[in-house]
Formats: sequence, C-alpha cells, structure tokens
Amino acid sequence: CNRSTYLYNSFTTSVGEIPFSPNVSVNVFPNPSASIVHVRLQQEGTKADIFQLMDMQGKVIRETSLSGMKQYSFYVNNLAAGIYLWTVNSLNVSGKLVVE
Repeated sequence: CNRSTYLYNSFTTSVGEIPFSPNVSVNVFPNPSASIVHVRLQQEGTKADIFQLMDMQGKVIRETSLSGMKQYSFYVNNLAAGIYLWTVNSLNVSGKLVVE
C-alpha cells in the first residue's frame, strides 16, 4: 500500500459544521485561529494516532493521543502568533496552522 501525504489548509469563513474533504483523513480548523482549534478524524483514532503541534524549529508544543477520539479540540490563545506545523504520523498526514 503506497501512502500519500496530504497537506491540508482549511480557512473557515463562517461558523458551522465543516464537511470532510474526501481525500483527507484529518481536518484541522479553523485555520487561521486565535482561540480554539479542532482536529477532526474521519475514523475513531487508535493508540498509534498521535497529534503533534510543533513550532517552525520543530519543537513539540503539544502532543496528544487521539485514541478513541473522532475530534480533539485545544486552545491556541496562549501561543505566540505565527505558523505552526501539525502532524498525525501514523496517518502520514501533516499541515500548517496559522495562529493569530
């Protein structure tokens, strides 16, 4: 099985339910964000599914197991404004998150 990496940037312009993009196993929204960010999985997370948020130097800012979850939410209002990288290594998915 040949896996592809999907880089996904979501820009929310309204409040409401965010539909899944058909080829993306993880949605991170809203992006950009100044307060709360949601990580939504297509399927319930397993023990191997670890969400990591890193600064641009690769320092891990947040690391959370997604085991048993379909959605994980966290606040970013304590982070400096800028660009952060996120990944769920077991799903081979990564992207950028803009914090305002």
